[in-house]
Amino acid sequence: MSSDSKVRAIMGPVGSGKSTVCCFEIIRRCAEMPKCKDGFRRSRWVIVRNTRDQLKKTTLKTWTQWFPDGVVGHWKESEMTFFLSIDDIRAEIMFLPLDTPDDQQRLLSLELTGVFINEAREVHPDLIIAARGRMPRYPSKAMLDKVPDPVTGVPVVPEYWSGLIMDTNPPSEDSWFYEQFELSKPAGWELYKQPGGRTPEAENLDSLGSTYYEDMMDGASDDFVRVHVDGKYGRSLVGRPVYEESFTKDFHVSAEPLIPLEFNNYPIVIGMDFGRTPAAIFGQKTARGAVHILDAIYKENIGLEKFLEEYVKPLIAQRFPKNRILVIGDPAGWAKSQLSEESVLDVFRRQSMSALRAATNDPTKRIAAVEKAMARQVEGKAQFLVDPRCVHLIQGLYGGYKYKRKQDGSYETSPLKDSFSHDQDALQYLMLGIDNAVGSAVGMDSNQRREIQPAHVSAVGWT
Repeated sequence: MSSDSKVRAIMGPVGSGKSTVCCFEIIRRCAEMPKCKDGFRRSRWVIVRNTRDQLKKTTLKTWTQWFPDGVVGHWKESEMTFFLSIDDIRAEIMFLPLDTPDDQQRLLSLELTGVFINEAREVHPDLIIAARGRMPRYPSKAMLDKVPDPVTGVPVVPEYWSGLIMDTNPPSEDSWFYEQFELSKPAGWELYKQPGGRTPEAENLDSLGSTYYEDMMDGASDDFVRVHVDGKYGRSLVGRPVYEESFTKDFHVSAEPLIPLEFNNYPIVIGMDFGRTPAAIFGQKTARGAVHILDAIYKENIGLEKFLEEYVKPLIAQRFPKNRILVIGDPAGWAKSQLSEESVLDVFRRQSMSALRAATNDPTKRIAAVEKAMARQVEGKAQFLVDPRCVHLIQGLYGGYKYKRKQDGSYETSPLKDSFSHDQDALQYLMLGIDNAVGSAVGMDSNQRREIQPAHVSAVGWT
């Protein structure tokens, strides 16, 4: 509440008091409004929920619990508005569902001081952006009483805070909410995260009872507990995650950035997917046999040569200048293009880079190679570990990379081809061939390397 940012959100577990805090924030801002010419501090707010039923049973119930009808104002059912009246405060608190086009159009026609979006993960992002365009429009400058400027003493129209506040249980990592607050992070957007319900810092336990979260967990899925009890982002809400049973975020993602081993006998192996949406996943096999995924690059609408020159090679120079570099790529890329009579092999040769063709393009075998690595442990530690900077890759592993649900309720046998599939394909090529690549590259001359290659793997231009 100490922040004056124009867009703020609070995210946390169920029952943690998020909605109550937002309701009191509205009251605080109402009290801070400058006076209008009639002597009252006027403001107009909209409280939004995605359906009328949820709005009346949850959001309105929370509001009237703290600000009862007839005590600090009065409720007008026909207008779905609470008219707040405390001392010199006069505020309209409008409760608006967004379950019909008429409701949405109504929001876009209002002149407002602020908006509170309850359970923001359930509201379309276009409406959130549109709502910002309705502020600050009330009260107008013509309504406000001028006050002396603190420096010059000249009467001026005072400024006032106007903005958007939101609360939500954690959405999935492929949601607009995650994109805005964790990745894009526009200026003036702030996210506040409450501690999980099982932590010593858990909030609002005095009101909930000591066994509230334990009772909620009884018979619940891991995903439900993660979101509603621990207050962490959930898996994708559409389709079935490919690595649903294999990937555990807290186990397979390193808490700290991973440091590469800077020795020639520990090469950096790059799994790569080609095409106009190329992806490169940088991995290294460690002394204890673990596979560390050190970095990842994913770009859209760019050719392979430009991708190598502008992104891959600069990253190699920055992070892995002392390591041998080997590429394992999509085997389909080795065919010559019908347009240019050039293959991926020709591009790598021109860039003086080494490349191996992956053993197979069978999605089942590729996915199995990743799952096999995820299942390995040594002394209770993951043998497959991802650097936290690989944000897009981790999103895919956690649930963005998925099997599409069909109309009959079953799922496709191959993963959905979308923005998550490219770096996942690159990871699979990496895991298919990292053992061969490392074994082939260390301590042998070029003739020896070729001799040990399996029939389905071709070595090209080793450095």
